[in-house]
Amino acid sequence: MAGRKQSIYIILAAALGIIALVGIAFLTYTRFDDLRSARDTVAAEQAAVAGAEAQLQSLIKARDQASVLKKRLDAFDRLIPAEPKESALINEIQGMADGDGVRFLQIRFEKRAPKQGYVEMPVKIAFQGRYHGLLALLDNLQNGDRAVRIDEVKVGKGKEQLPQIKAEVTASAFFIQEGAVKGKEGS
Repeated sequence: MAGRKQSIYIILAAALGIIALVGIAFLTYTRFDDLRSARDTVAAEQAAVAGAEAQLQSLIKARDQASVLKKRLDAFDRLIPAEPKESALINEIQGMADGDGVRFLQIRFEKRAPKQGYVEMPVKIAFQGRYHGLLALLDNLQNGDRAVRIDEVKVGKGKEQLPQIKAEVTASAFFIQEGAVKGKEGS
């Protein structure tokens, strides 16, 4: 019987050893799986951090460009304002004429023409002065703070003798159509 008991102890010891080895193998496998999972989580977090850093750099760049974009928007608002601003246009033309040594004679606004997103405001302007002053005035009209398209220039004899000439300019100024601004904001 002693030999039988001893064999049972050996079998039990072997079975416990196998169970212990299987348990150790299982624990090792789960630890490696946890380690792999942790590495995947770290990689995902590093990717998220890299994405956040890229977005931060983009926002910093946008912030740095904000003043430039604001200046461009302000320039656009002066070129094509949200309202007709006829009196401001008249004052601007008068200032240009005075600066170029040209006499501003008359201005007459014609019927407005609504276009897609803006309104065209035709205007007829009469000036009198020297040839070079009128050329400078026409250049300033096209390159001023307000968008003005010169459609026609008629040149004739001024009231005084030459070199005085009279110019009748047909042009168009523009402003944003009321519904167009709201339509852009809604899109």
